[in-house]
Amino acid sequence: MDQEKAAPAVGSAGGAADLDSKIVRQPDAGGQPAGRAAPPAELLARIRELAARSGGGDGARGGRGRGGRGKRGRADSGAGEDGGAAQAAAGGGGGGRPEVCVDDLAAAYRVAMSLIAADAASDKPTLWERAGELVTVGEETDPAGGERAPRIVPMTPATVEVWLAERADWLRLTRDGARRASPPRVLAEAVVAAPTKPAAPLKYVSRVPVVAADGIHAEPGYQPATGVYYWPHPRLAGADLRVDPEPSDGAVRRALELLLGEYLGDFPFVDQASRANALGLLLEPVCRPLFRPPSPLWAIDAPQAGSGKSLLAQALLLPGVGQVVPVRSLPEDETEAGKTLLALLLGGQRAVVWDNANGATVRGDALEAVLTAPAYEGRLLGQSRTARAPNLTTWIITGNNIQYGGTMARRVVPIRIDPRVEEPWTRTGFRHPRLLEWAEERLAELVRAALTLVQAWIAAGRPEDPSPAMTMGSYESWQAAIGGILRVAGVKGFLGNRDELIRSADPEADEWRALVEAWWEEHADEPVGAREVARIAAERGLLGRVIRHDDYASPAAASRMGYALRRVAGRVIGGRMIVRERDGHAGSAVFRLVGAAPAAEVAAGAAVADDVDLF
Repeated sequence: MDQEKAAPAVGSAGGAADLDSKIVRQPDAGGQPAGRAAPPAELLARIRELAARSGGGDGARGGRGRGGRGKRGRADSGAGEDGGAAQAAAGGGGGGRPEVCVDDLAAAYRVAMSLIAADAASDKPTLWERAGELVTVGEETDPAGGERAPRIVPMTPATVEVWLAERADWLRLTRDGARRASPPRVLAEAVVAAPTKPAAPLKYVSRVPVVAADGIHAEPGYQPATGVYYWPHPRLAGADLRVDPEPSDGAVRRALELLLGEYLGDFPFVDQASRANALGLLLEPVCRPLFRPPSPLWAIDAPQAGSGKSLLAQALLLPGVGQVVPVRSLPEDETEAGKTLLALLLGGQRAVVWDNANGATVRGDALEAVLTAPAYEGRLLGQSRTARAPNLTTWIITGNNIQYGGTMARRVVPIRIDPRVEEPWTRTGFRHPRLLEWAEERLAELVRAALTLVQAWIAAGRPEDPSPAMTMGSYESWQAAIGGILRVAGVKGFLGNRDELIRSADPEADEWRALVEAWWEEHADEPVGAREVARIAAERGLLGRVIRHDDYASPAAASRMGYALRRVAGRVIGGRMIVRERDGHAGSAVFRLVGAAPAAEVAAGAAVADDVDLF
């Protein structure tokens, strides 16, 4: 056989086009002349001999070691005792690249996994595991700013094949010796579909420094302590973002003056609660690693168009996300909404802004679910399979006099602005007429101010707000962090406007309370029919959406009231609970009021009863 020049390394110019046509020179060892092809049996024996010399369990020659641990204690996935068949007879590749024989697919798979594990243990990993997928971090042109911006990219069999080819020399045994080959596509498909992937975990990509319990991480690249990849905004690359570990009162005051005064001072917040909530929204993506998901829906609301809602949303997100976040329309179809939400989470979106939610009532099972779950599972857009993604996104909606349906209101933090002029879009005289341009130029200062507020809370021992205006169920960890930061900074009013929002979202709540009070005055805990309840409501002008007051005695009115009563049965209204029963004589449904003891009292009573000796 004629001698040929050794094939170029995969990834070099001309190295990937015709790998299968190249022949690797054989070593001058064991009596085998250089360049002469060995019979397959001899070659296989030679492979096993070399594997035995190297320990047989290294996975691939030139790798990180024999089933050892990397820098971060991650166990490398060795090829096992049979993995020697996956190593080529040519010895270690150039520059320490392992050589892998593709004829033993099982051994090659173990080598591929060991390469991923070695990548995870390296100082600069290139692959990560996120939501069960193998991903990498790529870049694309940001449509808002025009510069290159990072994005999380799922690995496909094709990209895994290239990744493996760049990190090892892949060989195939033939009658003429070992030939260069590409990693088999079936091997790449197996790596992508593997139920467990030894890659480093990735939560999201951040454009601003990452705050964790042990301090601020401002070194670009992947951060194992947080699971976050820091890809700095161009304005932050090389900027001095150092913050005093124990910020002084003066430093905190200057940070507040910059953020609430210079930056947000021209937005017409209707009350202190809206201003405090706005600062909380600005801080949420900054301190994301300091609380457990989920986080609620921030609602930026105004009485009319042109008030600055969308601008406020983008301004509040810029210091924490590090880029202008594009707006999108709220999905209307419930099925597509779930798939859209899952796609956003899988893509690692730091923030989502649904703009101009005007007219329609904001509701939906998928949206309510994603706002109260630490992770969201659903069907992939355009596919039949399901996936599960962590919920690490900041959710925002803007609109004019937004209405909420179902139980959505309890998941909302309101931020209301009102310019109080007829044509707010014609206003002038702002501190910074092109606010977002000014903010990007001063981004390092804004980020440092936000980091100062968070660091002051950490230095104070991360105290929680001892007297919150309203406790938000499902968001205790989030409330403790955001409320605690604002408390240490001396900002009052956080969540102080939620009670009004919840009442306005359920206009019938006050009417139901008035009805229960009148009902109790007339009948106490005696059972009554729906028609009698309809009479009490009609005489007091209550629940006009349920019954016609001039027709309360009709069977139709009684039927509608009965349906409404069944809908609220079991709820505590005005300190009483509506209970549905069956009339023993007529067999029809009746309703009565009972006192509703707090759950703690019920539990205490049950505990006392358990202690009583009944026998």
